[in-house]
Amino acid sequence: MEDLREKLEKAVDNYNRYRKIRADILRIKEDGFVARFTGENLCYTCCLYDWFEDLIYEIGDDKLKFKISKIGKVSDSEYHVEYSVKTE
Repeated sequence: MEDLREKLEKAVDNYNRYRKIRADILRIKEDGFVARFTGENLCYTCCLYDWFEDLIYEIGDDKLKFKISKIGKVSDSEYHVEYSVKTE
C-alpha cells in the first residue's frame, strides 16, 4: 500500500504541474483510491471524463491498471472520482 501511495503522490504532482485542474488523493483503498478534482475549468462537457482519465495515464504502471468506477459531482468546480483496480 505504501508503494501505491508513493506512485499516486508522484502522479498527482505531475498531473497538477501540467493542468489547470487540480487533483488530490482523498483516500487509498485496498482495491483502488478516491481523488478530488477541483478548478474553474472543470465544467460538465463532453471532455470532462478526459480530466479524470488523465490521472490514470500519469500513474503509468504496467502491472497495476486502474479504471474509473464512480464519479460524484460535489459542485460545478469539484468532483470526487473513485478508481478501482482493473481486472482483465
